[in-house]
Amino acid sequence: MHLSGELFVHQAGIDAPHIPYTGSAPALTDLVGNHVQIMFDSLITAWPLAKSGLLRALAVTGEQRSSVVPNLPTIAESGLPGYSAYGWIGVVAPAKTSPEIVDKLYASIKSALENPELRNRLTEEAAEPVASNPDEFAKFISNETDKWGHAVRDAGISVE
Repeated sequence: MHLSGELFVHQAGIDAPHIPYTGSAPALTDLVGNHVQIMFDSLITAWPLAKSGLLRALAVTGEQRSSVVPNLPTIAESGLPGYSAYGWIGVVAPAKTSPEIVDKLYASIKSALENPELRNRLTEEAAEPVASNPDEFAKFISNETDKWGHAVRDAGISVE
């Protein structure tokens, strides 16, 4: 979430300090308490507070609107074209895994993600399941590595 905010600040050309927290819970507490004015967080943790009226959801960070909150615009739609940031989870294997095993794993994962019960459960948790094939996923990882590498360098972030 830190990097999503840094990417936003950089692309918007604004100055906003990063306030480090040890997790979403203390940051959300400060946001609800009006000690901070804005936060980048996942739908899983922030949406229940927005639904209850304690927070105001402004936009989603992905390239497309969320199926969980389809009326909430993306940041790009809200005036910052080209902005896109979202968390993702993927399945990887050792580099020397045989193509036959990779194909079998992909087929199993794709089949599982086509199961309506699993898709519904994931969607309820604000996840957007995607069954990219291994080549698509490799390209996605490469693009994400480039994007976030630039974001880290532009923000001057370093490991302390």
